[in-house]
Amino acid sequence: MRGEAWKASGADAMVLHPRGEPRSRRDDDLIVSARYDTFSFKAYIAPQEATSLIGDWENFITTLSPPDIRAATRSAVLEFLIEHRYVDGDLAAVLASMLIWLAVTSPAGIIFSGGKIDRNIHFEITDISDPQGRRGQNFRLMLITDESEANAVAGSGQTPVF
Repeated sequence: MRGEAWKASGADAMVLHPRGEPRSRRDDDLIVSARYDTFSFKAYIAPQEATSLIGDWENFITTLSPPDIRAATRSAVLEFLIEHRYVDGDLAAVLASMLIWLAVTSPAGIIFSGGKIDRNIHFEITDISDPQGRRGQNFRLMLITDESEANAVAGSGQTPVF
């Protein structure tokens, strides 16, 4: 219901900013996005703000001490997408921090080793099952440098060919 009202308003993305410092989208903003089935999220964020979100999520999730931090984070991402929690600005920032953290702490995250996030981040999430019938989700990470391609991936429902 929340997600339908949000989309009906014409919104297709959030612009994330520090509390009390509203701003419009800028040309150098990064796109952080995810799609699972019919659920999608897209946010624009300044590169320096994206870097600060990594520690925010890591500090929060480690205080909960789940046995598998990455699995707990992936579950939270799915919950936020399915329940349309991203329509609230603060929770959109939390979802973005989870996605950025997952990207930076993945094996592909080695490209961010200097601490600078300079790629658009997108997760394509799909359902999978193994031969025994156990189900789960695959989080396919895409690190994209071209903004038009990042917008296409985040909003079109099509998976690009690299």
